[in-house]
Amino acid sequence: MTDLAYYLTFGRMPTLGLDAWQSIYRSYAADGATRIVLWTGGAFRSRLFPITWQYNREHRNIEQDFLGDLIDYGHTLGIKTLLGFVPYDYDGINQFPLEQPRLRAIGADGNYLESQGIHCWGYALNPALSESRRLVLDYVRELYRDFYPQADGILIESSDLKLGNGTGDYFSLEYDLIKELSEDYWSDHPDGELIIYPHYFRSDRGQAHPYDPRWQLVFTSHSADLEPGLIDRASYSYYADYSIMVGDPEQVRRSCRLVSAQGISCYFPPFEFFTYRPPQADMREPHLIGRPLRPFGFEHLSRHDNPYEDPLVAVNRHAVRAFLADPELSLDDFTAGLGPSLLGPAARPSDIEDLLTLHRLYFRSKSYFSAGPAADPRMLHHRLGEGSTGPDELAWIADRLAALPDLRTRLAASPEPAAVALATRADDVLSAWSQPDRDFLHAHLVERA
Repeated sequence: MTDLAYYLTFGRMPTLGLDAWQSIYRSYAADGATRIVLWTGGAFRSRLFPITWQYNREHRNIEQDFLGDLIDYGHTLGIKTLLGFVPYDYDGINQFPLEQPRLRAIGADGNYLESQGIHCWGYALNPALSESRRLVLDYVRELYRDFYPQADGILIESSDLKLGNGTGDYFSLEYDLIKELSEDYWSDHPDGELIIYPHYFRSDRGQAHPYDPRWQLVFTSHSADLEPGLIDRASYSYYADYSIMVGDPEQVRRSCRLVSAQGISCYFPPFEFFTYRPPQADMREPHLIGRPLRPFGFEHLSRHDNPYEDPLVAVNRHAVRAFLADPELSLDDFTAGLGPSLLGPAARPSDIEDLLTLHRLYFRSKSYFSAGPAADPRMLHHRLGEGSTGPDELAWIADRLAALPDLRTRLAASPEPAAVALATRADDVLSAWSQPDRDFLHAHLVERA
């Protein structure tokens, strides 16, 4: 059976303390996860480089430094915790050029790259400069040597930088840093796990660097396509896509079938949520600027507690468990087992179908930050504005909204208390749709009829 690991950008969840994270780890253990990668850049109180966490001063780990205790707690549950960062960019590291602008990376057009980021906005470092490399090495050494030596490994997530003008071969530069960092890390942690990207060994990128079998390789749906030769070469392999975070059980099943068919060692989906306040239009969603984000974009979820026990989120948790155990399991058989697991033994078939309908309302076309446009009309305005929603989707939303009162009545009459509680989610959706929002939807339906 394929292993399961989860990826989370720890620094973008500033509001949760140790108790909440321990509860979250218990949920991960229930899913059978063997590893958790906490992308840690910008989320620890570096003594050498305070600039790296100033933007994140209110993060609970910056305030209380509990991550070591969480790693130890994970070990009691049989979970390994790995730390993550990007060599020359993103959270924490992209703050260095704020103090030293001459270290900014140069683009292919010969100009400095613009500010970029998610939550942590800053500038990529120029990897061709020895000072950039020294800063990265010292920062990451501090992370695994001085702060969290009990961590079980590191994910070195490759940057997707489009550089030029004297930068040289970016992936060769990144490989040199990885090689030096790996040897240093293994000198202290001979059994530590190091996950890297396959870019440095891909012929289609013109790369043929030596592969150390102690390295583990991660393939992704967005930047590192599966390559059978490299999968076979890897001592341990991961595959990451977003089906569990923004998809439905059918998409999760496809992913589980893919990793099984390709012989991947570990399915490694991002299963992250965010609780920061976006300072800019992260991922091009300007309606979120300055708003405190809710887990998975669901307004009913607390910014301070474990969100994974929520039934709408738990549907995909149950899907990844079921389809990793049996990739050929039918959707009907999965659905039949969902009711007793999530709603209780008294759940009726209609309760299960209504749960899945609510799941589709929230998850269909959702983003990393927001619920889908059927559950959040702000997303409908956004999607129509960017031209990414068509008439079929509008009709689907209108039909589901019209059916919600009956769904709510059915759930409220269920003999199973957990199903009755779900009726509140129908109320939430109906309340979110003000009359002007409904008028907006129907005006576009008429326009596109």
